[in-house]
Amino acid sequence: MENLDSLKIASNLLRSHREKLNLSIKEISLELRLEETIIRDIESANFDNFSSYLFLKGYLKNYADFLEIKINLPEYKERKKPKIKKEKNKVVRKSYINYILALVVLVLIYFFLIENNKIVAESENKTILIQKDSVSRDKDDAEKIYKEEKTDNIITPYKETIESLSKEIDSKLEVIIDDSKENLNEKSTADSNEKPLELIQDQILIIKYSDDSWTEIINSNGDIVFFDLVKGGKSIKIKILTPFEILLGDATAVNIKYNNKVVKIPYFNPDNNVGKIKINN
Repeated sequence: MENLDSLKIASNLLRSHREKLNLSIKEISLELRLEETIIRDIESANFDNFSSYLFLKGYLKNYADFLEIKINLPEYKERKKPKIKKEKNKVVRKSYINYILALVVLVLIYFFLIENNKIVAESENKTILIQKDSVSRDKDDAEKIYKEEKTDNIITPYKETIESLSKEIDSKLEVIIDDSKENLNEKSTADSNEKPLELIQDQILIIKYSDDSWTEIINSNGDIVFFDLVKGGKSIKIKILTPFEILLGDATAVNIKYNNKVVKIPYFNPDNNVGKIKINN
């Protein structure tokens, strides 16, 4: 949704004002004749649970009128979500190649066993013929011939195939090992680039206000570390690590510094002065 920041400020404002008046969600539900889940969705900014912005706007306006506060509800159109292109997973591709290689190896072994059985059978038949034609030979000579011919017939035709297959498997294993080493080196480099703890101890955010403004600060974990209406002439000082976001009800009434550097707000809504900025470093 467009202008989601304005809706979020309105949601937080309603919840904050209700809590200051010591009113429960059940009491609000009875007064407005709405289900408690609708009140919770409004205060939690779960706007996707509403089928139409028209209904959401009506709920917010009735809620604000009951609490006797003013909120800005801009008009906007729903925006189509961009299609996200799925990137190919390298790990899946490698696994797919390994599965194919394993299947090829199994097929080769299967045909190797079939041919081996045929060769053994032919060798045995040949041995029987040799024994019939060579009745006068000694028993030891016949066994020697049998063993030599059987060994030659089985091993020789497939010696090159076995050696080639072994080399191919070794090369695939070397590629996998090299990839693993490269991933470990990348991880080690990324770890070495992390900021030491002593370098991030003094990351201070200071905001000075020339006029009243609702302010919300969200840390890198998505937690709200500050939310309140700050009066003009006041200032806040918070120790927070990047990245974090600042949401302002009146972006024209603040002066922001982080680590003693002035931070400019790149854009704010000219209709209601709502602005948001993300600080990465």
